[in-house]
Amino acid sequence: MNEKVLSMLTRVAIITIAICGLLSCLFWVPISIGRWDLQNLPWGSIEFSIQYVFHWIVSLPCFGLLIIAWRITLSMNKGKLFLEKNALYVNYATIVLIVDIAMFLIGNIIFVAMGWNNGLILDILVAVLGLVISLFMYVLSRYLKKAAILQEESDYTV
Repeated sequence: MNEKVLSMLTRVAIITIAICGLLSCLFWVPISIGRWDLQNLPWGSIEFSIQYVFHWIVSLPCFGLLIIAWRITLSMNKGKLFLEKNALYVNYATIVLIVDIAMFLIGNIIFVAMGWNNGLILDILVAVLGLVISLFMYVLSRYLKKAAILQEESDYTV
């Protein structure tokens, strides 16, 4: 598979993840916060509104990570995936994701302690999944950096 096809497939995956994330924020989060009552979502209640805004706030960095991934596909499309700037992008995305996961988990623990939410098990599973993804991203950033150094050295070799 050449770089252009790989770049296109990655972009399709990014768009799919973005659509799923947007649908989750628009439908699943309000329903889950409203305790799965589809008929009477408590839009006017303060606890629902605070949780809804909180979930949007912790979701926005994830959409930012998709923008970073899209930028990496731009260099992938040119056949220059192994660049130090791409390694820095992935490393930056890893840090953003870890901070976002911590905010997500702390916020939901507070909501459970206040009696506003009862889905802590699911929140912990989402946080663990995020941590596993951030671990893979960290490893990827290290390998991208090493590959960029090797690529740079081989470019100067005749």
